Amino acid sequence: MKKKIITSSIFCFFCGVLSFNISAQEYKYDISKYYTPDIVRNELDFSFNTNNSFSNSKAKVDTTRTTYSTQLNGTITPDFTTYTNTRKRVSLLQINGQFIGSYNRNGATYQSSNKSSQTNNYFNLNYSNHFYNSSNQFLSLGISSNFQAEISNTTQELNSITSKGSDKTYVLNIIPTVGIGIGRTESVEDARQAIYILDDFLKKGVLTRQLNNDEIFQLSQLISRVKNKRFLDARLHLTDEITSVDSFFVSNKLLDKSGASYFTSLYDNWQYGALYSRKSGQSFEINFTPSYYWGYAKNSPIDATSAGQLNQHYLKGILSLTYTYEKPVNLNWQHSVSTSLSGNTSFNNNRSQSGNDYYPGNDIVSQQDYFNDRSVNIVGSYALGFYPNTRTNLNARISQNFQFINQKSLDDSSNNWDKSFRSNTNISFSAYYYLSPQLRLSLAANLANNYTNYYSTNYNYLSGGFGGTLSYSFF
Repeated sequence: MKKKIITSSIFCFFCGVLSFNISAQEYKYDISKYYTPDIVRNELDFSFNTNNSFSNSKAKVDTTRTTYSTQLNGTITPDFTTYTNTRKRVSLLQINGQFIGSYNRNGATYQSSNKSSQTNNYFNLNYSNHFYNSSNQFLSLGISSNFQAEISNTTQELNSITSKGSDKTYVLNIIPTVGIGIGRTESVEDARQAIYILDDFLKKGVLTRQLNNDEIFQLSQLISRVKNKRFLDARLHLTDEITSVDSFFVSNKLLDKSGASYFTSLYDNWQYGALYSRKSGQSFEINFTPSYYWGYAKNSPIDATSAGQLNQHYLKGILSLTYTYEKPVNLNWQHSVSTSLSGNTSFNNNRSQSGNDYYPGNDIVSQQDYFNDRSVNIVGSYALGFYPNTRTNLNARISQNFQFINQKSLDDSSNNWDKSFRSNTNISFSAYYYLSPQLRLSLAANLANNYTNYYSTNYNYLSGGFGGTLSYSFF
């Protein structure tokens, strides 16, 4: 008897959940068929940080000696992004950097003094362009480049003797890409946001009728277009967006009532309805990516006992085949698949120089190394996303990476290749919940296994972790 009661209770529970989901989701619009209109979106962020960046102090120790200290630093961070999405072209340009400078001076009168300055500058450029024809065949062109310069200078005065030292490091990467492929993935979160709005309106009884698929598509495209506008004042931007969406319902005579319940629902779904990215479509691409790396470091310390420099040059070529699949199975579930097969070969030239020429008895020793790398990479991943409401996202992902590496030093007369194999398996789970559009709670857990076989020696590492984060975004 007890078993029957328990079984009946479980059956009634699932029937209740099923009936609730059926009644709650009045619209069955297929968001995978949505595509965005022609849009151009630009973003520019610029920050200049001088908070607590200057300090100056003096202290009188006795009648003849005074200590002093001065510190000055600042950071400039520009960030520019422009995104274009049309039926014939999709392009993305990102330019950002960070420029950090500091100056320090300390010492005492009639004794030693030290001065130091340091700059750390970083500049990054990413540009990609996809040109499509009517059959969604495309040509892809792009380039990624970054440059970093870190320079520090030190001056020391001791007993009227001045010594100077410096450290300089420069790094440059240039990575162009060219490819061809077929297929296209679309961002469909604006269509999902339209369904959130319509479902909420139906629950509150503010619509005169249900919208058909063509009207849902028109509303979704309107949402994409109004987000395309730029305003310096975020409040004016939000007002324009809400006004534009409201005009759609008014002009099409879709509103039965437009009181506080209607506007409250519209504001809430507008702020939360597109916080998570949703995509649809598939693509297959073959691309070739040559790359050049240059690194230079020179160390000239004050004591001049460990001076040296290093000059590195890497040339690499990668040929890869990539398949991407994004499928919103229904309004709440998302399948994401990505696989790639790539092979690369590289030529590396390292030239190092140690010693110094400050003292005649200390010789300079130079060494130059050449070696080749060849590797094959197989990468695959699958992710399942669940979006039960506008504020919540649950995601599970599994990925596998196999890497076969051959390496040979050109100075090795045996002409043998050193072979190694690496495997990485990763399983991760994440959950996000928005307490407000700015405040987000996130939880994450992962389990990873790393295996390496090198010189007949096996290394196997199993690791895992769990964490939570409370984030606040300033818009």
